Amino acid sequence: MITIGFPAVADAAPHAQIVLVGPDMALSPAAAVADTASGGQLRQALATARFEGEAGSVVEVIAPTGIAATRLLAIGTGPADKATAALFEKLGGAIAARLQTSGETRASIDLSGVTAALPLAGAARHSWCGMLVGEGGATVPAIVAVDAAQPRLRMHRLGAGGWLAEESFPSIGGVKSLAAPAGQPGTLLVWAKDASDLHRCRWENGRLTYPQPWEREGKDRKIL
Repeated sequence: MITIGFPAVADAAPHAQIVLVGPDMALSPAAAVADTASGGQLRQALATARFEGEAGSVVEVIAPTGIAATRLLAIGTGPADKATAALFEKLGGAIAARLQTSGETRASIDLSGVTAALPLAGAARHSWCGMLVGEGGATVPAIVAVDAAQPRLRMHRLGAGGWLAEESFPSIGGVKSLAAPAGQPGTLLVWAKDASDLHRCRWENGRLTYPQPWEREGKDRKIL
């Protein structure tokens, strides 16, 4: 089983790192960082493979230098004006197919700067984040976004063939921001307008729980 995550911070454990690249070697922010850290290995691999950025195409760099990853995968996104939810389903399938026989058990993908084609319509204009959900240690990536029209959270989980159908869960109103702690799979932190403290949801029994005030547990916290 491969666990794919959307890291808030760099993952130090052995893993495959996945970055997005468009036509004409248009590197996403994460891809540009990886290329710089590896001393240009990514661009060199793309040029050698005559990579054109076609949606779902893959170029792989094994044991890249300067990066805490066992392999670096560049996934083609195709033209930006053709980015849709179906595209992300295709990318998810390409990632799963490439890693299935690789021996990797962990992979991370950084979507920094890529918001226009989220599988959640309108999410690019509102708060959203990636998180891991699941039961019994078996987790899968998901994207959660605030619904601007009503107090609810909208979610898409990533399946073997791409993004699954939207799920929605009741929420408090006035949500301004979401965050998922990297070290706590299944936990979603919710910040609402004028709230004096954070609220917290948990993934339990196949759904997100209703946001509850996060008890301080003896530690000071301040919303800046």
